[in-house]
Amino acid sequence: MIGSFLVVILAFIGIMNFFNTTATSVISRKKRTGTFGSCWNDEKTDIENASG
Repeated sequence: MIGSFLVVILAFIGIMNFFNTTATSVISRKKRTGTFGSCWNDEKTDIENASG
């Protein structure tokens, strides 16, 4: 009885840990991609693009 309860609790913690790690990875990747993209859109690049 107690063993089964512990198994269920540990399984739940493991599943929540998996989803938390996955969500954090996706959010981090989106932030990193946005930061990397904005590095290339500086004022010099905008002026060169506007001048043709």
